[in-house]
Amino acid sequence: MRLEVFREGRDVYVDYPFEDVMFRWEYQSKRVFRKFYGQAEVEVHYSSNMFHQAISAGQQITAEQYTQGKPVNQEETKYRLEVIGKGHDVYLDDPFEHVMFRWEYQTKKVFRKFYGEAEVEIDYTPDLLRKVITVGGQITAEEYAQGKSADQKRL
Repeated sequence: MRLEVFREGRDVYVDYPFEDVMFRWEYQSKRVFRKFYGQAEVEVHYSSNMFHQAISAGQQITAEQYTQGKPVNQEETKYRLEVIGKGHDVYLDDPFEHVMFRWEYQTKKVFRKFYGEAEVEIDYTPDLLRKVITVGGQITAEEYAQGKSADQKRL
């Protein structure tokens, strides 16, 4: 992708299929938005590693392609979880969204715990877990059990 497109006075749209994500760089405000396949867009910091990877290895797309989005591959996400877990539960932390997840290998149930809050079971949403796998990091069962307080949120 040519870096000159960011100086052309218009919004730039990037597809990064390796991580199943798209980005929109808003020219006027210089803000960056991320949209994982099958999810709504959210604002991210311009220094996001994934955004810079997308610029390097992704491809420029049209506003229409971005708006249309792409569907998430649920089977691939399930496979990623199974590979990560290797037959065990998986614990993930997404410090940018201030949330932790636990995926039970045997039952295939998913639990969410926002920083400073109690754990709740949620519907299996491969697109959400894919995002956490990509953006967040794997943690230990002990770290998950200990949790993080609401004051540990990044500012």
